[in-house]
Amino acid sequence: MRTGTSDPITPSDGNAPPPVSPFLPLLDEGPMRAELLRQIRRLELEISRFAVANCPYDTPPGSQRRGPAILTTAQLEEIRDELLVARTALHDLVVERVTARLRASAPVPGSGPSRLRRLNRLGRKGS
Repeated sequence: MRTGTSDPITPSDGNAPPPVSPFLPLLDEGPMRAELLRQIRRLELEISRFAVANCPYDTPPGSQRRGPAILTTAQLEEIRDELLVARTALHDLVVERVTARLRASAPVPGSGPSRLRRLNRLGRKGS
């Protein structure tokens, strides 16, 4: 049985931070977390601006895992990935709606500027 305070594998009484394996290098997650938070902020801002401009009556997509907690780096990555999917889905929805509107308002064959020119020519010949 191992004893002693310098042994990182010894179980703690619950008041100490979790033990660190002596075989793994220490990783400073600060810069990575800051970058993930920056990406999340940018995606949320982009999604909200796009939603307001293109579909103001729809509820914009968002992450379900938000709240007053310190999230792990893995959770931040999941939120970023969810927002990337939500942004793509929102863009696809708007493209689909615009395409449907364009199809619905397509000109009827035989109408439009060419028909008006023909009618004008015919009107001039008849007068």
